[in-house]
This record gives sequence, structure tokens and C-alpha cells, in this order.
Amino acid sequence: MSDHMNAGIPSDRFVVEWRIKGECPERQWSEEVLPMALETGMADGFYFPDNTQLFHENEKILIPVPGNFQDIKKRDFELALKWRESTKEVFVHYLSKGWIVTDLIRDITAENQYLYLLEKEKGYC
Repeated sequence: MSDHMNAGIPSDRFVVEWRIKGECPERQWSEEVLPMALETGMADGFYFPDNTQLFHENEKILIPVPGNFQDIKKRDFELALKWRESTKEVFVHYLSKGWIVTDLIRDITAENQYLYLLEKEKGYC
């Protein structure tokens, strides 16, 4: 993409679908500990993707993403590129196996980090 936010770095997009007819199960975020499909570390004030975990079989998993991606891109382009490559790897893996993204949650334990919630597809709205 050639806009100023994405220029010079690969960018993937989700197709979002809202199912507006029929009953939707009520979802609530709980405090349960869910496995991370991407482990992170911290260096120079920024989270970095450390290890991808492509073996989870739980009903729900989390994929962390930085909330300050543009700051990362300005200060450390290679780190921004690593984030894009790492998240693409885990999303492609799990989405190709039938998982769906059902939520984006602010990580209350880590500043400037968000968590995509992935669930095994069961007809969610």
C-alpha cells in the first residue's frame, strides 16, 4: 500500500463479516489465561515478536500486536517488518485451519499491546 502509514512495508487485511440475521451467542471476555500464538519480549521500550507457536489446539488463542506500530516503524523499521512477518505467519497458519478472529482486546497487562482473540469456528456472529 502506498499511503503514508503503510508505505515501504507489507500490509495484510482481514475481510470482516457481520452476521446480522439470527441469534448470536453472547460472548464475554473472561480472565481465563489463554495461550499466545506469538510470544513477545521487550527491548528499547518496544515489544518485539519472539517465538511463534503454531501447535495450539485450544478452543481460543491470542495473537498480540503492538498498539504503537507507527512509532516502532519510525524508530526501528526492521522491528516493524519483523512484526508484520511474524503476525502474518501466525494468522495465515491459524486462519487456514478454520480459526476465526472474534475480538480485539486491549492487553491490560502490557502497555501499547493489543490481543486478537481467535476461536475455532462454530458459527459465531
